[in-house]
Amino acid sequence: GTLHAQGWDHETSELDADEMEAYETDILAELGIADPYA
Repeated sequence: GTLHAQGWDHETSELDADEMEAYETDILAELGIADPYA
């Protein structure tokens, strides 16, 4: 939700989806949360 509020959109293209997922994974890792896509 937070990334969507900042204008990110994973439905625009597969490249955008990959970038968004990587960014989300990095943010969660910094918070000590495991990769939800693993």
